[in-house]
Amino acid sequence: MAKNKGVIAEDLRKYYDEFIKGLEIMSIRLIDLQASIDWEKLTKTQKLVPEIKDSVEIVSLKDNQFTLRHILKFTGKVKGSRSPFVKTKIVLECKYSSSPPATPEVLERFTQNELYLHTWPFFRYLLKDTLTKLELPPYTLPLMKFVPSEK
Repeated sequence: MAKNKGVIAEDLRKYYDEFIKGLEIMSIRLIDLQASIDWEKLTKTQKLVPEIKDSVEIVSLKDNQFTLRHILKFTGKVKGSRSPFVKTKIVLECKYSSSPPATPEVLERFTQNELYLHTWPFFRYLLKDTLTKLELPPYTLPLMKFVPSEK
């Protein structure tokens, strides 16, 4: 049975490689941006302790097109505090075409790997711009270090 799983994994890997070669980004757009700040929890000398959480929703998967919604949440805490003083939520909608078409298995891998290459630059820019408009000291997220999974 282990041999059968290996064959399936190898077939998926080949299909995924073909999927990536035939992938086209149709659009990436901002769907939602929310930000809030609690000035009472922050002083100018305290350092931001960042935390990022994200999730992905499959909005549509039809024929050779699919749409994903990437929800990225950033919170900033003061060292030693339990609750954040700044919260942001940035939602990006990404539309793609692909040949061969995406499958649920392919999208699972794609959303854990390559999707970040597409959305991270937008997230970095929008987050820095938003935090600046909230009059926080400059904060730039690092470049994403991409390490593909072995699935």
